[in-house]
Amino acid sequence: MGNATAAREWLSFALKDLEEAILLDQHDFYTDKIGFSLQQASEKCLKALLAYENKKITKVHDLVELLAEVDSVLKFDDYVETMTRLNGFYIASRYPMPIIFSPSKEQTKAYIVKTQEFYETIKNICS
Repeated sequence: MGNATAAREWLSFALKDLEEAILLDQHDFYTDKIGFSLQQASEKCLKALLAYENKKITKVHDLVELLAEVDSVLKFDDYVETMTRLNGFYIASRYPMPIIFSPSKEQTKAYIVKTQEFYETIKNICS
């Protein structure tokens, strides 16, 4: 077993980001901002798993890169598509640039569900 305390701390921050995304969605807020909250939740989930596995937590925000670091625990192929999509929200929602991908409300809801499932998976592994 790794560092369960650090993992719980990361997961508590991930949950805040996930709950923020849900709240923004309930109020029909901008889908790119919801996506950013989901990206942040997923990043913190992955960092929770790194902490739990006693692996170094680097200042990396690329979800696919973080996912590759925990491939001994998670099946990479099960999550890579969603993580790739959520990666696009990290920069695009924060700086003025052409929007490459702005999800529909239906897509946003699907990403919320996937992120909730991902959070629960990581939480179960780290408990």
